[in-house]
Amino acid sequence: SKGSGKDISGGPVKNRHCTDLICLIIFILHWGAFAAIIFAGLKDGEPAKLYLPRDFKGDYCDLEPLVGAKQLLRTLNVTATVDEVAKQLICSTAGENALSGIPVTTAQMA
Repeated sequence: SKGSGKDISGGPVKNRHCTDLICLIIFILHWGAFAAIIFAGLKDGEPAKLYLPRDFKGDYCDLEPLVGAKQLLRTLNVTATVDEVAKQLICSTAGENALSGIPVTTAQMA
């Protein structure tokens, strides 16, 4: 009601104070604990384990050098996969129509 201690019709309350001091202290302590955990993890741990892939046994790839094992690299044979589709696209009338709209200058042809 007007004129009471909680009346704000004339502006902010005159007798103001911080009501969330406990929450502020807990929040600052939280950030301090978070920073301590991060620094302890970086000091004693291996951050690369967060982003390195694992093999079929659960070991981390490229974390430690392989001793007595031949390193293999396996890739997809893109030519065998895409070759037939590329040939059909280039040799088809749809491919010819799509490529005929591209302007070519005589300097590019030489």
